[in-house]
Amino acid sequence: MDYFSLGEKRHFQTAGMFQVYAYQNGEELKLADDKNIDIRFGSKYPGDHYSFFIMDAESGEWQWIDLSETEINSVKTQARDEMESKAPKLYMGDEYFVFNYQKFLDIYFNEDWDKIYKLSQDKSIRSKLEAYNVKLLQYSLGG
Repeated sequence: MDYFSLGEKRHFQTAGMFQVYAYQNGEELKLADDKNIDIRFGSKYPGDHYSFFIMDAESGEWQWIDLSETEINSVKTQARDEMESKAPKLYMGDEYFVFNYQKFLDIYFNEDWDKIYKLSQDKSIRSKLEAYNVKLLQYSLGG
């Protein structure tokens, strides 16, 4: 999506969009000319660098309205902090290991052989295991 500013065509970088409609008895209502709607813009990033735009329904063009001051959503922040405090810091200990990586992939991908074949050499899966302190021990029986 594009908009024009200072005579230049620019691309939107958005933190979200919304539309506000009001109805009563199945009929759409309109905001009185002498009334405003206050919108509190919650974000995890404080600041006033968020621009508000409105779509001009007749021209189909975006028009800049104003800059908005964000508010930290304290309820969300507190809930996130509580969840993070309860999350285990170490998912597996030093006593855990995987003898056979291929058998681990069978379990990890629920025996989806196409995925196992395609992703058996994917280093990100091994990295995830190592992040959880799982040791990979490779051995073979026989010669």
